[in-house]
Amino acid sequence: MAISLNRLLWKRRGVGMTEYLVLVGVIAIVAIIAFKFFVPSVRDRINQRDNAEANVVTEE
Repeated sequence: MAISLNRLLWKRRGVGMTEYLVLVGVIAIVAIIAFKFFVPSVRDRINQRDNAEANVVTEE
């Protein structure tokens, strides 16, 4: 009986680790998609600020 209980607990621990790895994988995929989605808009805003600062410097 103790061996069966030990095996059951070991299998349950393995399932927990698998769930954790799947969760980490899903979070990584969502982060990559968000990164690819937001980078162009962030890059455009940075370029707009750089251009605005360049115009301010040339006007003075």
